[in-house]
Amino acid sequence: MLFWNHALPYAWLFGILLLTFGIYMPVLQYGWINGTDHVFIIENSLVHSLSMNSVLDIFLSTVNGSYQPLTFLSYAVEISLTGDSYHTMHLVNLLLHLLNIIILFSLLRIMSNKLYVAVIAALLFAIHPMNAETVSWMSSRGQLLCAFFILIGLLSYLQYLKVEVRKQRYIRLSVLWFIFALLSNPMAIAFPFLLILVDFLQHRKLKESLQEKFPMFFLSLLFLLISVLSMSGTEAHLTSGPGIFNSLMYGLYAIALWMVKFIVPYSLAAYHPYPSGFSPLIIIFIVFLTASLVSVFLFLRKKRVLLSGLLFYLITIVAALLFSQGEPSMLQEHDSYIPYMGLFFLTGALFYYLLNLKMLKRKVFAASIVSVFCVYSLLLIYLTYERVGVWASSDRLWSEVIETYPDDHYAYFMRGDYWAMTGKYEKAMFDYNQCIRRNENAYEAINNLGLVYLEENETRLALAEFNRAIEINEHFYKSFLNRGIAYMRIGKNNGAMEDMDRAAELNPDEPLVYYNRGLLFERLNSLQDAINEFNKAISLDPYRFIFYKDRGKAFVWMSEFYFAELDYSKALDLDPSNAEMWFRRSLARVSQEKYKEGLEDAFMAKKLGFPVEEEYIRGLTAEILKDELPPKEE
Repeated sequence: MLFWNHALPYAWLFGILLLTFGIYMPVLQYGWINGTDHVFIIENSLVHSLSMNSVLDIFLSTVNGSYQPLTFLSYAVEISLTGDSYHTMHLVNLLLHLLNIIILFSLLRIMSNKLYVAVIAALLFAIHPMNAETVSWMSSRGQLLCAFFILIGLLSYLQYLKVEVRKQRYIRLSVLWFIFALLSNPMAIAFPFLLILVDFLQHRKLKESLQEKFPMFFLSLLFLLISVLSMSGTEAHLTSGPGIFNSLMYGLYAIALWMVKFIVPYSLAAYHPYPSGFSPLIIIFIVFLTASLVSVFLFLRKKRVLLSGLLFYLITIVAALLFSQGEPSMLQEHDSYIPYMGLFFLTGALFYYLLNLKMLKRKVFAASIVSVFCVYSLLLIYLTYERVGVWASSDRLWSEVIETYPDDHYAYFMRGDYWAMTGKYEKAMFDYNQCIRRNENAYEAINNLGLVYLEENETRLALAEFNRAIEINEHFYKSFLNRGIAYMRIGKNNGAMEDMDRAAELNPDEPLVYYNRGLLFERLNSLQDAINEFNKAISLDPYRFIFYKDRGKAFVWMSEFYFAELDYSKALDLDPSNAEMWFRRSLARVSQEKYKEGLEDAFMAKKLGFPVEEEYIRGLTAEILKDELPPKEE
């Protein structure tokens, strides 16, 4: 019996983990989803190279307004170990979710001192469909890592409160995990408030609790400022945010709506647009749920365990809302991953509380509650498995959003992007036009429609779309950049240069502007100016293969073969499987009379599939043999 009591918690935990792995196993075969996956991973040169310099760049850079260096470092480590294996990234996400289940189970078991509170909370956390986005989407790594470090930080803090020996060791560990959480996702700024919540559960005095957490509040403020400054530098989205005056109302709406979806997870989607306006029905909904929330708060004010679960949700959801301002979506489902932990704790504690009421001591009532919970859990498992399937492809994901919000334009834009990326240009044009019909000011969709025309060699139609996008938003640098590229195609070099200059004014940190200006200077035979532009592009993005390739080519035209060799070597560091680059470096080395090295590169190019002529190899062999022969005696 003693053995069973000891083994029971591990048996429950193992069962939950096994169930979770079974639900999410399909994600191990998934790939990327267009949108953030491209920005954070596929097109993010920071994560495709791992060195001391690249790690430093990761910690000193933001990506699309996000400062999450530990998240990007995790991608970089995976890519360096396994290559561009998206299956590995999905596996790591799933393993992080499993780890978070283990830590949450352990944490809640300690905090509540009740096994079944932890079991119920961990089970719901494992199988709730609102968490499917976080686990199934590669770009949600930040939430998973942040949750991992927050949970470990809370465990360390509980140890700090319990032990009498080496207490400072645990508080230092808690601060360390807090820093890691901040470097994973900025919503970790809520962590000091969560520690105060733990103190509230432990009946500690508020003044004492606040005083020892001043350093953590300082870190929260610092990372809040970093995040705000990072977001302020990003370009406007296709769908603008609500603006400062409506933020409070939308925030209340989101908090209430997410609580409803916690209980009844309906109309789930990868994108939830802002309401078109505050109809009387929405206002009634906000007022009713806000009043309900206040009533629940007052009811639970003397029940610390139940109240702490609700406060955990409110604290963390507010932190998530702070960083959703300006986003096209009101609140994404992965933002609920950490806040819902509080509601899971509340549910587990409430379930335990109900089962111990005097009126429910009869077995029939207890059995009824357990039966309802089991049926509800089976429903959640089914819904979560269905949600996981939606993330199998971008087509399926954005099509579901279109079905959920047929009058909104953004999902058409995103699905159009997916079709364009996969070369299905007719479908892309259809979706971009559907987006524009629903929002005639959707300048990003208009710009991307122009890019599709450019790919189809319809330069005149492309120029018309770029002009239309510029008329709508004259500060959108991409339209100037793309129109400049279109002008280059038809030989209007002066117009191209004017557009490139304007794009550089609007966004001086965009390396592609300087790269294309370099190509334009090459065309005008101003090779030194071209190299200067390539230098600027490389200084902004030192991990892009094509920059070194084209600068190396410019050096060749200037007969600067040594510098060309250096650029081709750097390009090969970034892409060692590029056969053409091995042959280009062979030519650069041969031009410096490095015949042996040139022959080695030629053999590598041929091995990788480049059509190296036998005459070229024989010629190099002859030169090497000539150098190795002893001089003739006279």
